[in-house]
Amino acid sequence: MNHTQYDWFGRLLIFVFGLVLGHLRWTTNSAWITVVAHSAYNTVILFTLGRYV
Repeated sequence: MNHTQYDWFGRLLIFVFGLVLGHLRWTTNSAWITVVAHSAYNTVILFTLGRYV
């Protein structure tokens, strides 16, 4: 996936969030923490920016 629907700033945010999730996975040794963090992030985006971003 290339995320071509996003501008460069959006791609940068996705990249940084991926690094954060990777760091969480590395430090906690649990994939569930990353699943919960990703779900929480998606929920925040849903309620702040709307359904169609």
